[in-house]
Amino acid sequence: MSHAAARPKIPSFRDMHFETSRLGSSPSVRRSMDRCGSKASGPGSARRGAAPSTDRTAPFHFLLKVLCMLSCPVTSSRRRASALRRAAVLQAVLLAAGAAQAATWTVTSVGDNATTAPCSVGNQCATLRDAIAAAAAAGDTIQFSGTGIIPLVAELVVSKNLTIHGPGAAQLTLSGQGAVRILTVSAGSLTLSGVTLADGSAQRNHPNDWGGAVYVSQGATLSLADSVVRNNTAGFGGGLAASNGTLAVTDTTFENNSASFYGGAAFVWGVASNGSFVANTFSGNAADSSGGAINANNDSVLTAVNNTFEDNRAELPGGAVFVVGAASIRNNTFSANRASGGAAIFAVSLAGIDNNVFTDNVSTFLGGALWGSIAGSRNVFFNNTIAGMADDATTYGTTSPIITTAAPLGALGNHGGLTQTMLPQGAALCAGDVSLLPAGTTTDQRGQPRTSAVPAGTCLDAGAVQLVRTAATVVVAVTGNGSVSAGATPAPLAGGISACTSQGGAACQADYDSNLVPNVTLTATPPAGEVVSWGGACAGATGNSCIVTMDQARAVTAAFAAAPALPVGLIVAVTGNGSVSAGATPAPLAGGINACASQGGAACQADYDSNLVPNVTLTATPPAGEIVSWGGACAGATGNSCTVTMDQARAVAAVFAAAPPVPVPTLGQWGLLLLGALAAAIGGLALRRRSA
Repeated sequence: MSHAAARPKIPSFRDMHFETSRLGSSPSVRRSMDRCGSKASGPGSARRGAAPSTDRTAPFHFLLKVLCMLSCPVTSSRRRASALRRAAVLQAVLLAAGAAQAATWTVTSVGDNATTAPCSVGNQCATLRDAIAAAAAAGDTIQFSGTGIIPLVAELVVSKNLTIHGPGAAQLTLSGQGAVRILTVSAGSLTLSGVTLADGSAQRNHPNDWGGAVYVSQGATLSLADSVVRNNTAGFGGGLAASNGTLAVTDTTFENNSASFYGGAAFVWGVASNGSFVANTFSGNAADSSGGAINANNDSVLTAVNNTFEDNRAELPGGAVFVVGAASIRNNTFSANRASGGAAIFAVSLAGIDNNVFTDNVSTFLGGALWGSIAGSRNVFFNNTIAGMADDATTYGTTSPIITTAAPLGALGNHGGLTQTMLPQGAALCAGDVSLLPAGTTTDQRGQPRTSAVPAGTCLDAGAVQLVRTAATVVVAVTGNGSVSAGATPAPLAGGISACTSQGGAACQADYDSNLVPNVTLTATPPAGEVVSWGGACAGATGNSCIVTMDQARAVTAAFAAAPALPVGLIVAVTGNGSVSAGATPAPLAGGINACASQGGAACQADYDSNLVPNVTLTATPPAGEIVSWGGACAGATGNSCTVTMDQARAVAAVFAAAPPVPVPTLGQWGLLLLGALAAAIGGLALRRRSA
């Protein structure tokens, strides 16, 4: 069926006459029919200055009058000619209105042919190529009734305003089979969504080796959304290329595309070119020259907001982005990109680079993260290196850089939204400057709110993702004389629990980010001899610490009271004639060691409260001429006293025995002593004589 035949049907006069019968129940229409052939039926018969009719059937009145004039007896040939002219005008208007309406075409298979065939009744087209050929330039839409892979035998060419809406990138793939480019937009504007563009090639098989998946000619526009661009190759722009055209790309994943020259994923060229990339992920793309993901060149305009650039590489400068032209690069994430210079971004011209995160990018020569004419601020840098050297952020030309020694991003993964992302953490949190957000930017790469009112005011995270924060408050209530504190990590959004006592107040509550589901450790410090009993969110916890999971608001109680006694025994065994006694303090729970002798018995044992960990001093009283030797828990002690720490049961031995005799010098020893004394006396006499 031809395209013209597929348009909405223009009613014939017979159809119109039938319609008058259907509308005959309308009073206003009936009046018009009743006046058929009368002078009052003319459009000029209405009273001048009268208000316009609000009758919804008014558009049919003129048509009915024309039909009446054609069907009723007309004596004046002039009137009949006038009626015919009016009918001709009406039919022309209806034809034009029908032609201006956009149509929807449905592709019914996943096949392709080099030549096109007409679409059938109901705008059903056997191939996408047929649908593109049948569509008019009025902004028609092409949709798909099935899913699968369309293996293209030749590139598709769009030269009109057209929308192609796929069922989803996981359901429909347009494949160049590694042999042909997938699409060329030679004129007009193509809006493409919900597809995967895979295995396209414009390398050495086409006079124009630009754009392995899509090439956009001068003055044309491609708007690409909710799609995947994968495994495409070209000389320039492995995925997409525009020569003085426009690329507007959102919510799309570019992976494993390559270019033998510039722009592994995309190439934007020319003063009339505009490349806008918002909320996309570029992963594993490569260029043998510059711009592993994007090369914006020859004074083109580049806008990159809320994108993730991960593991892209260029043999020359610009592992992720290479810029020669105006650029605004804000709130993006650059991780593990590689190049000879500017592993993340190499800018030949002045580039506005703000609120980005640069982590683990590696250059072999210049700029672990950035190099070139750079202007920007509030960027976060972590572990960017040059040829194995130590961390070299290379914040050349930027202001207020944030250099961190802890990873500011989590791993690449599915964290909501249409593309994979990396969640911010640490130094990236609230690091951005809201005034530097591009106008109209209200969401992050995932479609979540771009700013947060928590922890305080307006918080903007650096990078492509905003961590949505919901404050959950933990409140600690203390009874008794102890205190409770929270660990330094995780850090609270607001407040802090530090030496919280029964007085309560600000030291007893804190807000945490419930989206992170943090585990907060509370530590109790009881007075000596007391213990803590936990309650609320810590009910069942034992000991002096409790872990609270802050996925919601929590309340904790900590009651301090004297610990129940835990008696442990101290037994002293005496050998010999001496005795041992314990000091009056600390007081024992039971018994008492008082003048404990070798007979043993009750005077030689006592129970103490181990919760108090008391230090008990034992004192020995040996008979005259005897000494004590300590053993057991007092082994090593000297003298007549010993201190025992009663944190557990203890046994002490005290052995009394005669003191060893004092040695008496022998005759020889006495002789030596006398000779020494005589020598000292003679020496002193000689000194006195010399001084005299």
